[in-house]
Amino acid sequence: MERSKKEFLSDIEPQLGNFCLVLVQSGRVNLELWLRLDSLSDNLLMKFSRHDGESLSLDLEGATRFERDRESLAPLATRKHFDRAFELGACVRVEGTLAVTLLFSKEEKFPTS
Repeated sequence: MERSKKEFLSDIEPQLGNFCLVLVQSGRVNLELWLRLDSLSDNLLMKFSRHDGESLSLDLEGATRFERDRESLAPLATRKHFDRAFELGACVRVEGTLAVTLLFSKEEKFPTS
C-alpha cells in the first residue's frame, strides 16, 4: 500500500531505538544489515547504529514513493513466516535509483545470526 511521506514517518517513528533489517538496493549496491534506528528527521535523514556502536546515515530526502505493504515485501509463499518474524515492514524509494526497506523484528533483542 502506498503511503504519504507523513504517513511513512508516523509508521516508523514508534520504532525509534529498535533494531531492524535494513535492505538497501540500487543498481550498484545490495546491502543487508541489522541496525538500530536511532533517529529519523522530517526530511528523511535516517541515522542507524550497529550493536558495536558503528553508525550509518541514509539521506533519503529525494524519496518519491513510500510503501507499507506486506504483499509486495513478502511473496505469498513466505508471508506467514514474514508475519511471524516481523512486526512492521516499510519501503522508501528514490525513483529509478534506490530502494530502502526496513523490516522491524518482533524480537526485542539484536539477532545473533
